[in-house]
Amino acid sequence: MFDSRQTIESWKGKSQNFIYKHRKNQIKFELGMAHRQQRKRIFRICRNRLVTMSIDNQTIEIIDFTNELCDPIKSLNYEWLEKYFRVEEGDVVSLSNPKKYIIDKGGFIFYAKLDNKIVGTVSLLKRADTIYELGKMAVTDSAKGLGIGTILLEHCLYEAKQKQIKTLILYSNTILQSAMHLYRKYGFEEVELESDLYERANIKMEKHL
Repeated sequence: MFDSRQTIESWKGKSQNFIYKHRKNQIKFELGMAHRQQRKRIFRICRNRLVTMSIDNQTIEIIDFTNELCDPIKSLNYEWLEKYFRVEEGDVVSLSNPKKYIIDKGGFIFYAKLDNKIVGTVSLLKRADTIYELGKMAVTDSAKGLGIGTILLEHCLYEAKQKQIKTLILYSNTILQSAMHLYRKYGFEEVELESDLYERANIKMEKHL
């Protein structure tokens, strides 16, 4: 059980308005003032399935994929792919029908909502019984700098452990320096990259849970 008193006692710096609520697997944090490191610290304390944070009157919520939410994973991924690389044929297929190519194959899709608007996404794609790929991660440019990528990654790590997934792999490109820093920070290590999976990938990483 989360001990809010311990958190308040360990809090340093400016006075904070900290309110803890728990309701049907949902945790809500309301903070009067918080900087980025404090937000990350609070999220790590909270290891629940559904997370809601309110920061400077902005609410960030992690939700699951539903059949009504097929479009955001496509639009969010197209946004960054077209900015840095190109949309590959495999992207077109999987992102046009995420239920068929991700969910129905045993995978999971999560979204980040900022004040009721979906601004980020990430997926766990099943590769074997206990091996999943962390992929399709994207955060729209207008929501960058809020730590949403970190929140999505931490949510995936928690979900993976709950589902007894033993290994997470990912494919990326070293020009994405912020992503590289995030992955290494959370314990992903470089392994041998097989060819012809993603044209844009020049690095493969994995983390044993």
